[in-house]
Amino acid sequence: MLQRIFHFITFILLLCMAMVSYGDMYRYKDGHGNWVYSKQVPAEFISRGYEVLGDDLRFIREVPRALTKEELALQASKNATAEQSRLANEEQQRKDDDLLRRFSSIDEIGAAKQRKMTELQGKVSILQGNVNGTRQEIISFQSKAADLERDGKTISSNILEKIEALKQNEVETLNLIAARKVEIKETSAQFDGFVERFKTLKANR
Repeated sequence: MLQRIFHFITFILLLCMAMVSYGDMYRYKDGHGNWVYSKQVPAEFISRGYEVLGDDLRFIREVPRALTKEELALQASKNATAEQSRLANEEQQRKDDDLLRRFSSIDEIGAAKQRKMTELQGKVSILQGNVNGTRQEIISFQSKAADLERDGKTISSNILEKIEALKQNEVETLNLIAARKVEIKETSAQFDGFVERFKTLKANR
């Protein structure tokens, strides 16, 4: 009871001082959780947060307490997530703007897809023709090597190296064909995605 009376008297004294003084007042909680009014906040209580009051003890603003390491880490994670989301939204907006600049209708997207598919299929056909030509050369050199063996002659290193080089070329070209086929599938899916996104954008406008 005496403690409450003491705090009340202290408050009245501070209030009277505020009425005749100038400059901000501060309100903070001491180590026992009691509100304290003062012209300055002790260093050991600053991290707990405090309130800034005017000359007439009107509330001006609150200085929040310092965040813990865990809270700082959580805040940093939230900020990073928000930044990633912002960048993703900006990238999507850029893609949407580009899509609408390139195409004015779904038919245009379909026509562009067909042209691209024809182009890629043409490249695959050329590569396949190269493979067929390489295989014919391999057969030709292998036939020469077989003839030399039948005649009891030594197969020159030049022929053997040529056959090996042709086989290596065949493997590399087959890898290119496989890559082109993957590109065809991905490109087809990309244009299908363009169609769906185009529909969504038009529906929202």
